[in-house]
Amino acid sequence: YMAPEQARGLPLALDPRDTVGRATLTGIDIWGLGAIAYDLLSGHPPWQAAGGIEAWEIAAGDARPAPFDRTPRGERIPLRLRRIVDRALAPAPEDRYASAGELAGELHAVLAWRPTSFDRSPMMRVALWAKRNPQLTITAVVAMVLAGMSLATYATVLHLRDQRAALAAEVRAAVT
Repeated sequence: YMAPEQARGLPLALDPRDTVGRATLTGIDIWGLGAIAYDLLSGHPPWQAAGGIEAWEIAAGDARPAPFDRTPRGERIPLRLRRIVDRALAPAPEDRYASAGELAGELHAVLAWRPTSFDRSPMMRVALWAKRNPQLTITAVVAMVLAGMSLATYATVLHLRDQRAALAAEVRAAVT
């Protein structure tokens, strides 16, 4: 679970009290959390030794881990979750989450059916709201259906009144 910047080599003394050192260490930690999530979801670490190349050598290059969309048992991994893990595993530390708290907030949002930083479209936000509030969603849908049926019934009644008036006028004209 070595972050790319770790695999390329770091200064011997990183001071967490220093702004640059803290940012570097935070980036490494975020990458590590992303790598653990990747392994838990995909069933294998982000990089594996292959063809005489060690995993850390692969990590030292700026390659992204292979995309994953299914668990080892074949279950589909939600896109929202994959995006979060992908951001945590970004090759450049500045492209990762700024803190573990921010990463945890995104994961909590996925579990709670709340919007993440990736969920910007109004349709996605409405869909997530509907997932969180199924009773209100059903009530709103039923209310809209009833309103539509009421409008259709009212339009039909108006149409029938017009037809009745036309027939009454026709009968009066025929009698006279």
